[in-house]
Amino acid sequence: MTALFVGALAFAGPWVRESGSWYAKAAYGQFRSDSYVDGSGELVEGVRFVGHTGVLYGEVGVAERLQVVAALPWQVATNQPQEGLRYHRAGVGDVEVGAGYALSRALPVTAHVVATVPGYGDAVQGVGDQQGRFPALGDGQVDVTAELSAGRSGSRAGAAWWAEATGGYVRRTQLSLASTPPADFADGVEYVGKVGVAPAWGFAALSASGRGRVTDHAETRTWHQLGATLAVDVAEGLALEASASWIYAARASSRGGAGFLGVSHRR
Repeated sequence: MTALFVGALAFAGPWVRESGSWYAKAAYGQFRSDSYVDGSGELVEGVRFVGHTGVLYGEVGVAERLQVVAALPWQVATNQPQEGLRYHRAGVGDVEVGAGYALSRALPVTAHVVATVPGYGDAVQGVGDQQGRFPALGDGQVDVTAELSAGRSGSRAGAAWWAEATGGYVRRTQLSLASTPPADFADGVEYVGKVGVAPAWGFAALSASGRGRVTDHAETRTWHQLGATLAVDVAEGLALEASASWIYAARASSRGGAGFLGVSHRR
């Protein structure tokens, strides 16, 4: 798995925050996998991967219909090959910064543009036969994603509900801050679907999301995952959040499960 914190901003959703309002979250998560799917679709077993991620995430309404979003992840990753050796790597992951504009508040429909900037050096570390054994914290290049989100909401039996869908195009710019150039990755498409309910005590949601590639390229990661989130309000504007996800299909990436715990505040 070359990215532990997958696309939080890519799925910011169709509801833009009012000017002066904000949402912030600090969370810790862990991803585990015992298998890797290579670019041809072959399953490689016996390589254990464990990734820890701490992340700060925020959304701020800065003007009428306009918000900015950002995420700063810190990652600690370990590859353990069959022979029992462990290869560790830690550092800032892919930093995401973007903006969203509400095209329509009635539906609602929102457009987001998100830039992904690597906060580490070279994507691949190691020399000789050790090259590639150290886990990568990301693909090592600047990407730009353009997204369109739409949603609906209402209430039933005293509880609010919502549904949303997002689709996006990922432009792999080939720009890099590292000393070595990144691979010539293929552009991609992203999607997310989410449904949730918000009773008086918090909210619960189910989601399906993923990324595909527009051309066949063995080194370009793709994945598809299912997730669930539960939030419980503990004070006005303050909530405890827990989420779990399972990557059930992947190419050039790991399949496995992740869990996150966090605290959020909104105003």
